[in-house]
Amino acid sequence: MAQMGTFSWISERPHVPHPITSNQKPHSKYRPRKSHTKSRNGCNNCRKRRIKCDEAKPSCGQCSDRLLGAVQCEYLVLQKPVMRGQLPSEQQISTGRICGTSTRDQIISYLEKSEISCSHFKDPIYKPGDASELLDHFTEVTTPWIGSQSFQQIIQQHGLKISLKAPYLMHAILAFSASHLHYLHPKEKKYSIAFTLHYSKSLSSYSSELRRSLNARNADAIIASSYLHTMLTFRNIQPDSNIDTDGSGRLTWLRAMRGVSILWDTSDMNRHLQDSILLDMKHDPKFLNEGPCNHDKPDDVNPWVLETSRALHMLFEGEQDSRLFKNSYEGPLRHLCQLIRLGTSQDTVCTFMSFVGELPDSFVQLLDQKDPRAQLILCYWSALLSQIYYWWVIDPATAVCSRLCAYLDRIHDERIRSLLHYPANQCGYVMDSAILNIVDAPLQVDCHSISL
Repeated sequence: MAQMGTFSWISERPHVPHPITSNQKPHSKYRPRKSHTKSRNGCNNCRKRRIKCDEAKPSCGQCSDRLLGAVQCEYLVLQKPVMRGQLPSEQQISTGRICGTSTRDQIISYLEKSEISCSHFKDPIYKPGDASELLDHFTEVTTPWIGSQSFQQIIQQHGLKISLKAPYLMHAILAFSASHLHYLHPKEKKYSIAFTLHYSKSLSSYSSELRRSLNARNADAIIASSYLHTMLTFRNIQPDSNIDTDGSGRLTWLRAMRGVSILWDTSDMNRHLQDSILLDMKHDPKFLNEGPCNHDKPDDVNPWVLETSRALHMLFEGEQDSRLFKNSYEGPLRHLCQLIRLGTSQDTVCTFMSFVGELPDSFVQLLDQKDPRAQLILCYWSALLSQIYYWWVIDPATAVCSRLCAYLDRIHDERIRSLLHYPANQCGYVMDSAILNIVDAPLQVDCHSISL
């Protein structure tokens, strides 16, 4: 029997951004500060030089003027998965059927027999039979969009078959697919409704399963569901900061995202997954060195990396031997500096997600208490994460970063505020006043493929 104290991060009543009732209007006291619109359509050269691109094609004005056109002007291509009915010439994404017909039919049959809230309405927008579109979308999209490459391959090839005996995984898969389709087609109400229904059912039955047991029979489904829940939790972050905290002000989304790490740390999970196809997922995050930060590392070609690392450590000058620093700040600060060195290509997304899972409980408590230095570390993490081009990453990471910048901008500590320029620049937050001793940074977009 699993002890629920261990899994207190589970939320059975998720905050969903798109409720079923169309007449309900969101209410919020949150009023974001004025920000500028940041175009992501500029050419590669202008991005690297951090200058405004006029986005002219085939060659922008900056590249045309530079060295009499000797510089090649190239643009990154934002790709969205193709929907059915598009001509082959219009396709921007590779697809291929992975799910067997029998498995798909069994899932549809199960859903049609189960109780789905909308099926009680006279003319429901989303019906159980509509799940076939969600299943096809989930299995046919082969461009990176479900986290790491290895997890996407495993969950697309084996996820639906595993879910036949685990309804919580089945609903998690359907919720993830519906969320992506809603991202692609925000005006289609059925996708937001499908997401709400399946996500709620997945979390509820997932929580019940953990209460009953954790064994070799359900270990694969439990860990796969947890990965999908982590991504959906982050994608579901709300513009209103009050929605993402509980009554005591604790960050509920942060705790929910720690679920994967908590599961991997349980001896039962490791024992039950000894022969599992998901065992390699534990090693997906790139290894973060546990040694101290070396600010004078000779192979660092980017001076901003060293300068920023030094400046962040200066916030704790004279405290390196204190118990508070060693128990709370040291690990997250070291890992953040390693993430800065790591870069923001798509294959780093699991390492960025694992950063949250590795946070000490004492550091999370500091975040709950709105400790400025802890919030600055999380602010830098979200600023870096916002540069990883995944559909479920960019918007929520930018929202978290902007929210933290707004809070830290009011702190009367110039050491804190002088470090805010980089995250503020990444999320488009406009600081209240000019600050001195700014630690600046080049725009970091080093991903070779963009997946939305």
